[in-house]
Amino acid sequence: MHRRAPIVEIPARLPVVILLLCAAFASGRPAGGQPYVPGRHPDWEHRTPEQVGFDPARLRAAIEFSIASEARTPRDLAEAHHQTFSVTKSFVSTVAGLAFDRGLIRSVDDPVRPYFAPVVLDDGDGEPGDQQGRRPKLLFESEHNRTITWDHLLRQTSDWEGTLWGKPEWADPPTGDPSTWATRWIDNAALDAFIGKVLDALEGAAR
Repeated sequence: MHRRAPIVEIPARLPVVILLLCAAFASGRPAGGQPYVPGRHPDWEHRTPEQVGFDPARLRAAIEFSIASEARTPRDLAEAHHQTFSVTKSFVSTVAGLAFDRGLIRSVDDPVRPYFAPVVLDDGDGEPGDQQGRRPKLLFESEHNRTITWDHLLRQTSDWEGTLWGKPEWADPPTGDPSTWATRWIDNAALDAFIGKVLDALEGAAR
């Protein structure tokens, strides 16, 4: 049975806070217009809210709101080291760009299947019908997965079907008609890790 991602509620005032903080960075240049590069802390220049055109009371309210809304999850890396989520996208996109520049990915319109070497997966992981036992497995052999291109994968529109890390793909296809798949975008941190696994297999095969 497919599982859907949890709905994350964003506080209504959060966009206002983001705009205020973005404006703070945009206004933080010296009068001469030259970019400022800070030295080692604490030898940093300081500006008052008034100097950069801010209302001190509103800026303080934004800071207090941010502190009050901060996540209460543990800060201990031993407990929270895996909580990277969307930060993964930056690393995955960088590696994909390097692979393209090195010619490891010839075209983003190429199907991923010819590029992908088998990887060792645990029992229960893999494509439908190929999940038994811990052994090397392929991930682009099903009728649908064979059609997935690098463009689909990197834009998160692949609708890849299968199970990884003990979890099946969590989103249902848009309709029961497979011809309509690979037409929607899905923000999925697990999919970022999956793309990373594909790129890692690609880089390993090129060594």
